[in-house]
Amino acid sequence: MNDKERRGIGLCLAFKGANYGALLQSFATQYELEKRGIYTEILDYTRGKTNKYIFSPEAFVFLAVKKLYLTFDTKFGQKVVPDELHVINKKGRNEIADDFRHRRLHNIVQLNGYDALVERAKTYNAVMVGSDQLWPPDVSFSNYLSLMFAPEGVRRISYATSTGVEKYPWFVYRQARKFLNKIDYLSVREQKGYEIIKKITGRDAKIVCDPTYLISKEEWEKLIPNEQVTKKGYVFGFFLGCNAKMKALVRKYADLHNLRVVCILSNEVSEDDTIYADEILTGQTPEDFINLIRNAECVFTDSFHAFTFSVINEKEVYVSYRVKKGVRPRNQRIDNIVAKFGVQNRLVKDPDNYVFDENPIDYGRVTEIVKNFSKESAEFLDSATKGC
Repeated sequence: MNDKERRGIGLCLAFKGANYGALLQSFATQYELEKRGIYTEILDYTRGKTNKYIFSPEAFVFLAVKKLYLTFDTKFGQKVVPDELHVINKKGRNEIADDFRHRRLHNIVQLNGYDALVERAKTYNAVMVGSDQLWPPDVSFSNYLSLMFAPEGVRRISYATSTGVEKYPWFVYRQARKFLNKIDYLSVREQKGYEIIKKITGRDAKIVCDPTYLISKEEWEKLIPNEQVTKKGYVFGFFLGCNAKMKALVRKYADLHNLRVVCILSNEVSEDDTIYADEILTGQTPEDFINLIRNAECVFTDSFHAFTFSVINEKEVYVSYRVKKGVRPRNQRIDNIVAKFGVQNRLVKDPDNYVFDENPIDYGRVTEIVKNFSKESAEFLDSATKGC
């Protein structure tokens, strides 16, 4: 297919699950590209029986180590059987996610098998991966999120892709170098991602903002109008992991300020949120998630995107590392973003001994940083997608 017959960009996004952040960053990515007049399609790729991994000696080592870790965790880890409320909640969240994809995303193309993926890629000017944690070490052995499926002549773009880890193990370097060197426009979301790529390839990846930051507070309010989900006068707790000490801190803050605690029940863990929350919400949409942040007096979270929308909406916020059984810590994204905005004092590392900062966040300063970061990131995106 010649250049004149190609059009638009094929998007490799983390859009399939029920995570609010993943859904909203997928929406923001497609929205920002189409705002630039670019036709997009979201690739709903199913592997079939082929090409999960690029097989090499390193791949066998990586798979063996990964299998050993998962086997150990499954055998010796404490299993939690969810109660009926959590089972119903998880089912409801999946249905809500499906509805959001139907309402807010479009041009989702189902591709069954690697051959279909390659053939579809031939129709695009470019393919793009991003954002979220789509480049863990094992992406080195994948043909999909590495964009190795793209034929010659099709531009490869990474926008704000997160590695989610502090470093890659040495035995993935050779394969990682191959795919990273083929990315035409290379950007990452965090400093650690930059350092990993620099060490492996010598290339300087551009550090850009999460796509949700590309949309201003005012523009988000036009896209998702501000509506009251529950009565005001509350602290919003949104936790994806298990952190009873952090939840106790939320309760302490609320009692000190004579506020209620409102939370959305997690669909990823099965903790008893009645230990700290006055109102436990289920069945909330991604739009509700944003509006609960907008109308809160303060937000406590272990979620990158709950922190993100707190900053966009200039809310008082405290963030902690996520604690989740069977999941390795991926704290560098939180470390990165609080350092970027100069709000390290709002990162709670020791809930037992944390002292609340009663001085409001200086959003005159923070919002200016966000605007400049967004502007630089938009310029990268403009350059990467020019002519698509």
